[in-house]
Amino acid sequence: MNVINVSITVDSDEQLKAINELEFDDVYFTIFDERYKNGKKESWALKNKYAAQLNPFIEITINDKFYSMIYAEASQSPISDLEIALKKLNKIKDTLNS
Repeated sequence: MNVINVSITVDSDEQLKAINELEFDDVYFTIFDERYKNGKKESWALKNKYAAQLNPFIEITINDKFYSMIYAEASQSPISDLEIALKKLNKIKDTLNS
């Protein structure tokens, strides 16, 4: 079984709300909120791996292996792009499981 992990850095309530509206089975979300001390350190560490600076930054892994990332610097709507990517992943997963 493939495990999809999504790590997201945020810094606003609007970003959190948009993420909380996503509903996907078998997807594990880890959210790092830069407004809090604990979240800031993890957020910076994740973004530094890929030289990202803006939020939200999104990393998608499958079975702990890198799959994709979505930069706020390169996307008008990173969370919408995440939703599209997860829908594609679910279609691929359904095809492999049938």
